[in-house]
Amino acid sequence: MLDEELGTHHGLSWEDFVLLDALHDAAGGLPLPQLATRTGVRSSGC
Repeated sequence: MLDEELGTHHGLSWEDFVLLDALHDAAGGLPLPQLATRTGVRSSGC
């Protein structure tokens, strides 16, 4: 339900939101392997 609401109102998927939140927490920068680990997404997906 949250994924649908994010997509409808903001054009984001849940994965996009998690990725942006991780970057925000890291002050905008993380090495790709750490970002992938924090978000649960493969490095190629980031």
